[in-house]
Amino acid sequence: MTALNPGSLDVGWFRQRYADPFHVIRLPVPLPALDSPQWQSPLRTFAWGMWSVTSTVLALVLVGALFMLQTWIATDLSAGMHFSSAETAFYEITERAGGAWLRLITIIAVVIATAIANAMAAQAAVSRILFAMARDGKLPAILAKVHPRFKTPYVSTLVVAGVSLLVGLLFAERIDDLTRVVNFGALTSFVLLHLSVINHYLIRGRSGDWLRHLVFPLIGMLIIVYVLYEMDRAAKILGLGWIVIGAFYYLVLTLWIKKPVALKI
Repeated sequence: MTALNPGSLDVGWFRQRYADPFHVIRLPVPLPALDSPQWQSPLRTFAWGMWSVTSTVLALVLVGALFMLQTWIATDLSAGMHFSSAETAFYEITERAGGAWLRLITIIAVVIATAIANAMAAQAAVSRILFAMARDGKLPAILAKVHPRFKTPYVSTLVVAGVSLLVGLLFAERIDDLTRVVNFGALTSFVLLHLSVINHYLIRGRSGDWLRHLVFPLIGMLIIVYVLYEMDRAAKILGLGWIVIGAFYYLVLTLWIKKPVALKI
């Protein structure tokens, strides 16, 4: 994004760090468009950025409090109940509390607020990653195409949607296996992230900050490695297979195509 320079103060860095990320998050109060007059004043830019951060933190606190409250109520109502399935236990509790209509409303609310919202956020994030990689020549260039009207990476978005649909159909009867693979991949990426912090700051940057750039990353990495170790064998096999595919693609880029693997930021 090109930074605006109102007067002599460049506030583009602030919008990039504190404002732009919230355009993909549903805020209690929507932010104005980046080309609107609200962004022309440095003071307004700072105020909107701080309000974005504050409102997001407050929303997270509220969501966490509501989650703990409903979990406490459900646990209290479940005393003496026997459930047909652990996956549907909460819905059975709501049916006991308010009847079949409350169970139906709860299911609809969960689908709208959790399943659809999470799917949209995940697809938006992954499509942008594919767009960035394609823009830098790490993936086919067609994935970097931007819609002329909506200014979004529509090709990569459609590809992610198609792959998500295909994977969902293939794992329709094995949702637990799919969940394990996703968890394994996410945790593995965090392990690599901790290693990257050590390599970038302590080894290459020679920061000398042993506490933040070595001790803390090592502690976090050891915790995640322990969680990975406790996962079942199927998750490890599927997850490691996915990592091998990624490593093979990395070797193809560096040894055969001879392209730098670092993304331009």
